Amino acid sequence: MNNNHSIKLVAHRGYQAKYPENSLLALQEAIASGAKFIEVDIQFSSDKQPVLYHDRNLKRISQQKGSIADYPLSELLTLSAHEPQRFGERYKTLKITPLCDLIKLLEQHPDVHCFVEIKRASLKWLPATEIVAKLCELLAHLEKQISFISFSLEAIEHVKQQGCHSYGLVIEEWQQVNSATLAELQPNFVFADIEKLPREGKLTIPHGQLVVYEVVDPAIAQTLNQRGVQFIETFAIADMLQALGGNRI
Repeated sequence: MNNNHSIKLVAHRGYQAKYPENSLLALQEAIASGAKFIEVDIQFSSDKQPVLYHDRNLKRISQQKGSIADYPLSELLTLSAHEPQRFGERYKTLKITPLCDLIKLLEQHPDVHCFVEIKRASLKWLPATEIVAKLCELLAHLEKQISFISFSLEAIEHVKQQGCHSYGLVIEEWQQVNSATLAELQPNFVFADIEKLPREGKLTIPHGQLVVYEVVDPAIAQTLNQRGVQFIETFAIADMLQALGGNRI
């Protein structure tokens, strides 16, 4: 039976397969390709301002020393985010994207839902309460378009305490789906690495919707769908949308 109608594809760091990840360009191209769900990573600058960035250091993406936390926002916005190992100098002019650019993009596309991952790198030097309060304040008017996610249980517990509309936990081991912690958290979403899934059987969880990452093969997405998974996170959003017939909500 073909269940493609129930597959919901999430653009992992935007259209990462073709454009530098977490860049405004990658997000714009993901949406232009038909994505209704996108995912981004958030870290905080030394002056406590949020930007879109995945890595703990700046070497791979920006060819710079240090980390996001070592620079104020004004300096980060001058640094490239062009991923030279993958793209050479093709996107040299792309800069690190501030959260305000994502906000403007979502305002322009009210039908797009964004998963905002709070990275643990920032939680090592800023209190979770401060990070969550700042993000909730900045994104309050987009509440129905936003789901906060994190590997950090503490961060997501604070998101829940703030009364945010939607939130999820990124789990490190499959056994966590049946934990008392998850039962108490009652997340809307649970993100799981495809490599950590059980090899066989239905992939049903007692709390929230399961989101599986990282999938770039349409056949694997279909198999996961047949096992009960609706949300598939992918770097190759345009290719997967074309192969699977697009998101149908």
